Amino acid sequence: KFRMKDLIYAMMLESFNDCAVVIAEQVAGTTEHFSKLMNDYANKIGCKDTFFITPNGLDAQKDSQFHHTTAEDLARIMRYCIKESPKADQFLKITGEAEYTFTDVSGKYAYHCYNHNAFLKMMDGAVSGKTGFTGNAGYCYVGALEQNGKTYIVALLACGWPNNRTYKWSDTRKLMEYGLAAYERCDLDDIALDGSRFAPVPVEHAQGGRIGEQVYMKLHAVLKKDLSHVLLREGEQVTVEYRIAQKLSAPVKKGSCAGVIYYKLGGMVLREYQVETTEDMEKLDFEWCLRQVLKLAV
Repeated sequence: KFRMKDLIYAMMLESFNDCAVVIAEQVAGTTEHFSKLMNDYANKIGCKDTFFITPNGLDAQKDSQFHHTTAEDLARIMRYCIKESPKADQFLKITGEAEYTFTDVSGKYAYHCYNHNAFLKMMDGAVSGKTGFTGNAGYCYVGALEQNGKTYIVALLACGWPNNRTYKWSDTRKLMEYGLAAYERCDLDDIALDGSRFAPVPVEHAQGGRIGEQVYMKLHAVLKKDLSHVLLREGEQVTVEYRIAQKLSAPVKKGSCAGVIYYKLGGMVLREYQVETTEDMEKLDFEWCLRQVLKLAV
């Protein structure tokens, strides 16, 4: 019997495949059920071309599908682990340890693990990483570095194929150095919204004011998806895209969606606002019109 924390250390530092299997069976009952959880979660965090069959990353085939992922999806998973996950601090602590010793629950057997992530000692700011190898994938590595408020992630697949297993370290350094030199941080809070783009809009057939007068609805922007900053290379620019209704039609409920505002980098949405109505407006009807006429007659 082993403690879950110890098995996670052994899996992440030494890449012990049997630890991954034991964890999967404890969490989900079988490796098949655990792989489904992995796929569901990968999809949830935005992985678009990943299909897990094994919990430890070993090559496998299920029906016509192969166990596979991409460098982009691996980078996305690493970003989630170190930035977005509620367990990010624990992940960084585990993957940043140089070595770790533990025993089984009885205390009879002791085990010592060494971190195989050599990049942790290669550059200032290296915070995490994971090596991998299979016969089909070759030597692989995903690593993360943080400097001056900027985070860089490198994902390498089949690096140094077939015999040069150490190439991944020099290639990671080259890519990290390129990133540090070529990319600058852009704080999205410094890009102000143009309030005139979501000024009050006319509401057709709405009660309010006098008969025949145009009624307007005030709008406001509510943040729905937030990214505080992004790294840009020379020539790249964040654009703001406004998609807001030019008019509305009664009845209108407060908080109804009247449009969206996107902060975009190319085709990627970095930040999203929903433009919402600020009050209820009922539709014109005979009773309301009659009351307005009677007011004029008094």
